[in-house]
Amino acid sequence: MASTGRFAGRVVLLAAALLLLVVALPARAAPAGQAADPPPPPPPNAVEEYILVKLKSGRIPPPLAGRLEPVVGRWYRLYPLPGETISQTWQFAAALNGVAQLSYDEQRQFVEPPAAPMAVMAATVDFPPDDPHFGRQWHMPQIGLEAAWGINTGTDVETGQGVVVAVIDTGIALGGPDGFCNPIHSEYNAITNQTGPGTAADGHTHGTHVAGTEEGYADNGIDDVSVAPDAQIMAVKVLANSGSGSLSDVAEGIRWAADHGAQVINMSLGSACASTWPTCSTTIVNDALAYAAAADVVIVISAGNDNRSFVGQPGNHPEALAVAATDYARNRAPYSNRGVALSLAAPGGNSAADLNDDTFSDGVLQETRQGGVWGYYYKSGTSMAAPHVAGAAALLRACVPEADRAAVRDMLEGYALDLGAAGKDTTYGYGFLQVDAALAGLAYAYGRDPEAQCAVTGAPPPCFTLATATEGPGTVAVEPPPDCDPDGGEPVEPTAYSSGTRLTLTATPEDGYIFGGWGGDANGKTNPLSLRITRPLTITGSFVLPPPELSLIF
Repeated sequence: MASTGRFAGRVVLLAAALLLLVVALPARAAPAGQAADPPPPPPPNAVEEYILVKLKSGRIPPPLAGRLEPVVGRWYRLYPLPGETISQTWQFAAALNGVAQLSYDEQRQFVEPPAAPMAVMAATVDFPPDDPHFGRQWHMPQIGLEAAWGINTGTDVETGQGVVVAVIDTGIALGGPDGFCNPIHSEYNAITNQTGPGTAADGHTHGTHVAGTEEGYADNGIDDVSVAPDAQIMAVKVLANSGSGSLSDVAEGIRWAADHGAQVINMSLGSACASTWPTCSTTIVNDALAYAAAADVVIVISAGNDNRSFVGQPGNHPEALAVAATDYARNRAPYSNRGVALSLAAPGGNSAADLNDDTFSDGVLQETRQGGVWGYYYKSGTSMAAPHVAGAAALLRACVPEADRAAVRDMLEGYALDLGAAGKDTTYGYGFLQVDAALAGLAYAYGRDPEAQCAVTGAPPPCFTLATATEGPGTVAVEPPPDCDPDGGEPVEPTAYSSGTRLTLTATPEDGYIFGGWGGDANGKTNPLSLRITRPLTITGSFVLPPPELSLIF
């Protein structure tokens, strides 16, 4: 990130595309001396070069010594011997007492085409930062990014190092005009089992676009910005340049990231589900996600672009923050999945619309290399929504390093802007990402001052006031009653609340009127409105006459 001082004191292909996962098929190991069950028919697009073997314990059966390639936990790849068919390998492994489960390794493929690129002309912006394309990134101000930068930009306040975010995707391409503030933290190619510079290069376009939203260079006078520009990228390539990959590579990539210092993982990939977790899930990926969660990694995954009432897998896993996509108007994007597993909503865009009338697509703008050409492309999808949340998680981990993954998740969900039905719902989860509020809430909860770049104070959370107003005939009621007095006595300010207090605002119109929506420091029509306070708020409830009834005139 440029050290211009502009931040001092402030500071895929699920791009309308998904990957197809098929549930791994278990096999029963036969007692020694008995014939093993025949392998089931391979699922569509199965990888025939190997099978996945899950051992009953950490002990490798002697017949398999030297033949297994580790993936995650007790999962291994087993390749056929020369001249041996995959069916013979299956029969051999299934007959061993030390084997608990076998499966084919199903392919995951993008099932929707990428969004068409759109050229972007430089725009003049009259507010920080100085990146000329920031004016086109409508999605960044919506999540409270400018206020968040006044708290932290991704540098751990204790170590001075950027928080490490693993982008598990098609890899990362380097050499663009804008690029990344920090050098790549590390690279791993789970397809080739290689590590080191250049091994996780992106020959597609997806991973680079995703990484740019999370951690692209900002305030350098070039092009666009990201959510956490001072964080560090860990590039983990699990998808080939064609945009497809295997389940075992994804699981291996998750494990490698957790073992090599990832504090946040973003996976903008998945497949459609017609049921909830764990019915729609895959064991080897479930094991890998549990492994990463045990390593205190915040896991962010896109919800999927199938317009279904179920979150896709693996985003539906309980340890993941599943992210739905919204358009410019903060409505659910028409492609975004819904469901009980949703955690948050964030900008994913809609490349088919131009709701802000700026003559450009309402996709998410970011730098990437497409068809070998560097440019600034609008893409839409839950793939684009998830990195907003992953970048936000990096900011929270940087501000309060002592907070564990559960605390980070609680703040991201708890301070989200309530949209749709009151409270958590199946369209927006806990609501629309508000990184500035989540940052302040976490800082205050851990005795840090967000207005002093997360410095430790040890002081209790401060008091903040809530002022309500009405436009039109109606009333706004607030619960609970004020609870905060900075002097330790009775509340001296009749509308003072301690930071983090959850408030419920209920709008009640007078007879003949209807509730029109919220204004001021809240918006939308959710009623009652639930929110947590981390700064002084002024919220207005509007009440309007209902639209006239229409009737046929004969």
